[in-house]
Amino acid sequence: MKQKPKIFIIVISVGIAIVAIFFIFHGVKITKDLGETLVAYDKVNATLGSSINFEDDPNFGTLITCGVPGYLLIKECDPAHHLWIRSKGIDITGNLNGFISTDQLSGDLGVTGIVVFYEVPNAANEDINLGLSGNETLTITLLYSRSNHVQIEVATAPSTEYSGISASVVMTAYDSQNRTIAQTMKNFTGVLKNTYSTAKINVDSNQFNISHVTLHAIKYPLEGIFIKGIDFTKVKTGNSIDPPVSITVPLGVITTGNAELDKNGYLTYEDVMWLWAYSQHDGKVPVHCKPTSASSFEAHNTTKIICTATDSLGNVATNSFYAN
Repeated sequence: MKQKPKIFIIVISVGIAIVAIFFIFHGVKITKDLGETLVAYDKVNATLGSSINFEDDPNFGTLITCGVPGYLLIKECDPAHHLWIRSKGIDITGNLNGFISTDQLSGDLGVTGIVVFYEVPNAANEDINLGLSGNETLTITLLYSRSNHVQIEVATAPSTEYSGISASVVMTAYDSQNRTIAQTMKNFTGVLKNTYSTAKINVDSNQFNISHVTLHAIKYPLEGIFIKGIDFTKVKTGNSIDPPVSITVPLGVITTGNAELDKNGYLTYEDVMWLWAYSQHDGKVPVHCKPTSASSFEAHNTTKIICTATDSLGNVATNSFYAN
């Protein structure tokens, strides 16, 4: 009977030892797993938001697009304006061919602030509507990242003349293969009972695969519909979400140079619009192209021009265009 306390103490000691060993080994495992989880968490892509408000556009009042083939009315653009738009991570294009610009629109209820205009001349080189209207479509392309959410703030003219007139826009999201991801429609009234307001329309995806979105007006008051702001999510991978350097080149085939009697000529393209490079680190950087400007070429053949640009960190970008 006197030995029972000893046996009890031994049993308790062994139990404590087993528990201690369990926690030592499993504690190490828990610590290891937690450490690996923290390291893995540190490598996870972060979702960021990008908001574009045209109020800080330093070039408003000038054109983003540079001219419309097939129309007598040809306008020159400010290349710096297009550079500013692209530096925000987007590009804006239109169909039918038209002129895209930013400016303020005023009425007896105030001003819109700086918004995106879209003018498509008719056969008489006239466009009654300054904004999106008719069978026109604007495309907003995300240049440097894919998204799972894009939201556009739209507006009409701030005038009591359009009080109670409803507007409808359709927004469609596409992936990089131009496959439809999502589509939504927004009905809104910009002016109601002498009160002016904007509206927001958005598309969403369950993954980061939105490459570009389109905006099309179904109903609209006179003047059309304007873009006031653009918001979208993007994924941060590593230290930057954007390519270090991007080069913009002319669209399509440009015609330049002077043909000689021997059917040779000299290719010149130094002043071609949209030939520039932008670095996330340096801003605008020089572009070097081959064949170089003023090179000899066959006048009736199409020549491929390959351009490169390098920023101060050594990041390199390449792009090309054609000329004949």
